[in-house]
Amino acid sequence: MQKILISRTDNIGDVVLTLPMVGILKSLMKCEILFLGKSYTTDILKLCQHIDQVINYDNFDKEDDQKLIAFFEKNQIDTIVHVYPNKKVAKCAKKAGIKNRVGTSHRLFHLLNCNQLIHFSRKKSNLHEAILNLKLIEDMVDLPQIQLKDLHQYYGITSKLQGNKEKRKLIFHTRSFGSAIDWPIVNYVKLSKKLMTHYGDKLEIYFSGTAKESPLISPHISTIVDNKIVYDMTGKFNLAEFISFISQSDLLLACSTGPLHIASAVGIYSLGLYSTHRPIHSGRWAPVGKHANFIDSNDRDKIKPDISKISVEDVFNKIVQVLK
Repeated sequence: MQKILISRTDNIGDVVLTLPMVGILKSLMKCEILFLGKSYTTDILKLCQHIDQVINYDNFDKEDDQKLIAFFEKNQIDTIVHVYPNKKVAKCAKKAGIKNRVGTSHRLFHLLNCNQLIHFSRKKSNLHEAILNLKLIEDMVDLPQIQLKDLHQYYGITSKLQGNKEKRKLIFHTRSFGSAIDWPIVNYVKLSKKLMTHYGDKLEIYFSGTAKESPLISPHISTIVDNKIVYDMTGKFNLAEFISFISQSDLLLACSTGPLHIASAVGIYSLGLYSTHRPIHSGRWAPVGKHANFIDSNDRDKIKPDISKISVEDVFNKIVQVLK
């Protein structure tokens, strides 16, 4: 295998947790790796030193299949790993004559289009997403024994050096855009006030979010009196700018969403808030990083996932602990 295409055409957090697999392949094989992802994930993919070429799937998604087939043929790809099942990609890969086509056996279109089927179910598994990804390459390379906590070494993204600062910069990413269960924003406000009392002017807190989320976040920020410490950054960044901003901060607090995994990958402190319900629990989606932490809600007995019971006090204590 000399040219491998990794196909993951879904969300940012999922893509970030695929990068260790890419790094492991690069460390064990002399190969060229291409990554097929959506346009809004390309900025994080371009930071990964293990990826030789990033391909924007949006250029092919609405086009005739022949365009994607022609791309595969022109680039002489000999192996494709379908990390995220995509019917169009699987069908075009077979028609393009890609020799090794790897996918899970839990999709009918993989049974028809893949010639190397891996038998496992993500939905029913207790394994972490990053570990599940490695199952797809078990037959390709002789995988070393790697602990989940050590996978951050394979991100291929230059980590931020930790050091003492006069002011600590914290990012509160309060909404997950539907990818997770959100902690109530009033709790973020209470947490901000508590941290301000504890740290005084040695702290800066930035509330982040998309432009669509801004109307849900900004009115709450206005209830915090001291605007010299707390800043509303909702809708201010594109992804490339946001990644840069994260890398220059000290800690990011969020639920299980893309920015949390970006923070872990770039090496800053990351703190995730999680439900214990499957399949959205921390065992499956916890941040992976040298400075990654999480708090579980212990809502296992509830019918509906709920992380509102994670107390402001618990989050405050964890932040104070990690910032030491």
